[in-house]
Amino acid sequence: MKVHHYSQFVHFSDVDMGGGMYHPRYLDYLDRARMSALKDKGVSFKELLHSGYALVVAEINTKYIKPAFFEDELNIYTRIVEVKEKYLKVEQIISKSRLESFDYAFEELKDITSKSIVTLVCVSLSDKKSCTFPKILENKLK
Repeated sequence: MKVHHYSQFVHFSDVDMGGGMYHPRYLDYLDRARMSALKDKGVSFKELLHSGYALVVAEINTKYIKPAFFEDELNIYTRIVEVKEKYLKVEQIISKSRLESFDYAFEELKDITSKSIVTLVCVSLSDKKSCTFPKILENKLK
């Protein structure tokens, strides 16, 4: 997948008593960036829900490297790294630095605050079980 870029400033409400961004807030930022990346690939979450499906986070592995602080501009880079029959894996990196071009290796990023791998599973809303990706998603995830 082409790398998707999403940026957001750290809000005061996202900072803990130590002055750093509160660790659960990273997950909120990752979620917004992931939804934006998938929307850019043509995935309509509204259409997906109306069709009886959802993409559910099954696993998140995050390594916190250094803190982000109030008013830091965070750049969240997202790319799909694996697509299987019932799930996909997304790699996301949050960095304080911004790249001019998004055709790069993640290793080139500087000033990284966190690295994450997120597994999303397709779920049928009717029986609440994992299922294969519906036709409305198949081609958009490749």
